[in-house]
Amino acid sequence: MPKTRKTSKSKSSKKTFRLSLFLLLVGILLISASIILKNDANKLSFNDQLLYSPRVLTEVTFKPIQIEIPDVNVKLPIEKTTITNGTWQIAQNGVSYLDFSSGIGDDTAAIMYSHNTKDRFGPILKLENGDKIKITATDNTVRSYRVINTETVTPDRIDVLTSTKGEVLVLYTCTGFLDSKRFIVKALPII
Repeated sequence: MPKTRKTSKSKSSKKTFRLSLFLLLVGILLISASIILKNDANKLSFNDQLLYSPRVLTEVTFKPIQIEIPDVNVKLPIEKTTITNGTWQIAQNGVSYLDFSSGIGDDTAAIMYSHNTKDRFGPILKLENGDKIKITATDNTVRSYRVINTETVTPDRIDVLTSTKGEVLVLYTCTGFLDSKRFIVKALPII
Protein backbone atom coordinates (compact mmCIF):
# COMPACT_ATOMS: atom_id res chain seq x y z
CA MET A 1 0.00 0.00 0.00
CA PRO A 2 1.43 3.33 -0.94
CA LYS A 3 1.99 5.93 1.75
CA THR A 4 -0.36 8.83 1.65
CA ARG A 5 1.24 12.22 1.78
CA LYS A 6 -0.31 15.12 3.56
CA THR A 7 -0.68 17.98 1.23
CA SER A 8 1.05 21.24 1.97
CA LYS A 9 -2.41 22.78 1.99
CA SER A 10 -3.46 20.78 5.07
CA LYS A 11 -0.18 21.64 6.85
CA SER A 12 -0.74 25.29 6.12
CA SER A 13 -4.31 25.00 7.35
CA LYS A 14 -3.16 23.48 10.66
CA LYS A 15 -0.53 26.21 11.15
CA THR A 16 -3.13 28.88 10.50
CA PHE A 17 -5.52 27.24 12.95
CA ARG A 18 -2.81 27.03 15.66
CA LEU A 19 -1.81 30.64 15.11
CA SER A 20 -5.45 31.75 15.29
CA LEU A 21 -5.99 29.78 18.48
CA PHE A 22 -2.82 31.24 20.01
CA LEU A 23 -3.84 34.80 19.13
CA LEU A 24 -7.33 34.20 20.54
CA LEU A 25 -5.87 32.99 23.84
CA VAL A 26 -3.49 35.97 24.03
CA GLY A 27 -6.42 38.30 23.38
CA ILE A 28 -8.49 36.70 26.13
CA LEU A 29 -5.53 36.98 28.51
CA LEU A 30 -5.02 40.68 27.70
CA ILE A 31 -8.72 41.48 28.11
CA SER A 32 -8.77 39.62 31.43
CA ALA A 33 -5.69 41.50 32.64
CA SER A 34 -7.18 44.86 31.70
CA ILE A 35 -10.39 44.04 33.57
CA ILE A 36 -8.43 42.98 36.64
CA LEU A 37 -6.22 46.07 36.60
CA LYS A 38 -9.12 48.46 35.83
CA ASN A 39 -7.05 51.64 35.70
CA ASP A 40 -3.66 53.11 36.53
CA ALA A 41 -4.78 54.56 39.85
CA ASN A 42 -5.80 51.17 41.21
CA LYS A 43 -2.38 49.76 40.28
CA LEU A 44 -0.68 52.08 42.76
CA SER A 45 -3.38 52.06 45.44
CA PHE A 46 -3.20 50.15 48.65
CA ASN A 47 -6.45 48.69 49.93
CA ASP A 48 -8.83 51.40 51.12
CA GLN A 49 -8.26 50.93 54.82
CA LEU A 50 -6.07 53.62 56.29
CA LEU A 51 -4.87 53.00 59.83
CA TYR A 52 -5.24 56.65 60.68
CA SER A 53 -7.73 59.32 59.75
CA PRO A 54 -6.81 61.72 57.01
CA ARG A 55 -5.93 65.09 58.46
CA VAL A 56 -5.78 68.54 57.01
CA LEU A 57 -2.23 69.77 57.23
CA THR A 58 -1.58 73.08 58.83
CA GLU A 59 0.77 75.41 56.99
CA VAL A 60 3.91 73.35 56.34
CA THR A 61 7.18 75.22 56.02
CA PHE A 62 8.93 72.53 53.96
CA LYS A 63 6.92 72.03 50.76
CA PRO A 64 8.56 69.31 48.64
CA ILE A 65 8.86 69.93 44.90
CA GLN A 66 11.60 67.52 43.76
CA ILE A 67 13.07 64.15 44.66
CA GLU A 68 16.55 63.07 43.67
CA ILE A 69 18.02 59.60 44.17
CA PRO A 70 21.56 59.71 42.75
CA ASP A 71 22.35 55.99 43.26
CA VAL A 72 19.64 54.98 40.76
CA ASN A 73 19.61 58.12 38.60
CA VAL A 74 16.15 59.41 39.59
CA LYS A 75 15.30 63.12 39.55
CA LEU A 76 11.58 63.92 39.43
CA PRO A 77 9.13 66.66 40.33
CA ILE A 78 6.79 66.04 43.27
CA GLU A 79 3.04 66.71 43.08
CA LYS A 80 0.68 66.83 46.06
CA THR A 81 -2.04 64.18 45.68
CA THR A 82 -4.81 62.73 47.80
CA ILE A 83 -7.07 59.69 48.14
CA THR A 84 -10.53 60.26 46.69
CA ASN A 85 -13.26 57.63 47.13
CA GLY A 86 -10.64 54.97 47.82
CA THR A 87 -8.55 55.77 44.73
CA TRP A 88 -5.04 57.06 45.25
CA GLN A 89 -4.46 59.93 42.83
CA ILE A 90 -1.35 59.72 40.65
CA ALA A 91 0.86 62.63 39.63
CA GLN A 92 0.84 63.14 35.88
CA ASN A 93 4.51 64.05 35.49
CA GLY A 94 6.44 62.80 38.48
CA VAL A 95 6.01 61.55 42.01
CA SER A 96 2.81 61.62 44.05
CA TYR A 97 3.04 62.99 47.61
CA LEU A 98 0.08 62.08 49.82
CA ASP A 99 -1.15 65.38 51.17
CA PHE A 100 -2.18 64.07 54.57
CA SER A 101 0.64 61.60 55.16
CA SER A 102 2.92 64.16 56.82
CA GLY A 103 4.79 67.33 56.29
CA ILE A 104 8.43 66.68 55.50
CA GLY A 105 10.19 67.06 58.84
CA ASP A 106 7.18 65.98 60.94
CA ASP A 107 7.42 63.05 63.33
CA THR A 108 5.42 60.77 61.04
CA ALA A 109 5.67 59.11 57.62
CA ALA A 110 5.86 61.19 54.45
CA ILE A 111 4.51 58.92 51.69
CA MET A 112 5.54 59.30 48.03
CA TYR A 113 4.77 56.93 45.15
CA SER A 114 4.97 56.63 41.39
CA HIS A 115 4.67 54.17 38.51
CA ASN A 116 7.20 51.38 38.04
CA THR A 117 8.62 52.67 34.76
CA LYS A 118 12.19 53.54 33.78
CA ASP A 119 11.38 57.25 33.83
CA ARG A 120 9.56 57.17 37.19
CA PHE A 121 10.09 54.87 40.20
CA GLY A 122 11.14 51.67 38.40
CA PRO A 123 14.79 52.31 39.37
CA ILE A 124 13.99 52.32 43.12
CA LEU A 125 13.77 48.53 42.92
CA LYS A 126 17.60 48.64 42.90
CA LEU A 127 17.94 50.74 46.07
CA GLU A 128 19.94 49.28 48.92
CA ASN A 129 20.37 50.16 52.58
CA GLY A 130 22.59 53.20 52.90
CA ASP A 131 21.62 54.80 49.56
CA LYS A 132 20.74 58.51 49.77
CA ILE A 133 17.56 60.36 48.81
CA LYS A 134 17.29 64.16 48.57
CA ILE A 135 14.05 66.14 48.79
CA THR A 136 14.09 69.77 47.65
CA ALA A 137 11.53 72.32 48.86
CA THR A 138 10.03 75.41 47.23
CA ASP A 139 12.59 77.60 49.02
CA ASN A 140 15.46 75.43 47.62
CA THR A 141 16.31 73.89 51.01
CA VAL A 142 17.22 70.21 50.79
CA ARG A 143 16.53 67.41 53.26
CA SER A 144 18.59 64.24 52.90
CA TYR A 145 17.57 60.71 53.84
CA ARG A 146 19.33 57.35 53.99
CA VAL A 147 17.59 54.09 53.00
CA ILE A 148 17.15 51.76 55.98
CA ASN A 149 14.83 49.10 54.56
CA THR A 150 13.24 47.78 51.37
CA GLU A 151 10.55 45.12 51.11
CA THR A 152 7.86 43.77 48.81
CA VAL A 153 4.33 43.48 50.24
CA THR A 154 0.75 42.89 49.17
CA PRO A 155 -1.68 45.85 48.89
CA ASP A 156 -3.42 44.86 52.12
CA ARG A 157 -0.25 45.61 54.15
CA ILE A 158 -1.07 49.29 54.67
CA ASP A 159 0.73 49.07 58.04
CA VAL A 160 4.10 49.32 56.25
CA LEU A 161 3.24 52.92 55.37
CA THR A 162 2.58 54.05 58.93
CA SER A 163 4.29 51.63 61.33
CA THR A 164 7.63 53.44 61.75
CA LYS A 165 7.82 55.92 64.64
CA GLY A 166 9.35 59.35 64.10
CA GLU A 167 10.18 61.05 60.82
CA VAL A 168 10.47 58.59 57.95
CA LEU A 169 10.30 58.93 54.17
CA VAL A 170 8.33 56.10 52.55
CA LEU A 171 8.60 55.56 48.79
CA TYR A 172 6.76 52.87 46.90
CA THR A 173 5.93 51.55 43.47
CA CYS A 174 4.18 48.52 42.01
CA THR A 175 5.94 45.27 41.29
CA GLY A 176 5.15 41.60 40.71
CA PHE A 177 2.86 39.88 38.21
CA LEU A 178 0.28 42.36 36.88
CA ASP A 179 1.52 44.91 39.44
CA SER A 180 -0.06 42.88 42.23
CA LYS A 181 2.54 43.80 44.88
CA ARG A 182 4.09 46.97 46.28
CA PHE A 183 7.83 47.62 46.63
CA ILE A 184 8.45 49.76 49.73
CA VAL A 185 11.52 51.87 50.55
CA LYS A 186 11.92 53.44 53.99
CA ALA A 187 14.50 56.13 54.66
CA LEU A 188 15.44 58.13 57.76
CA PRO A 189 16.68 61.71 57.79
CA ILE A 190 20.43 62.28 57.76
CA ILE A 191 21.20 64.63 60.59
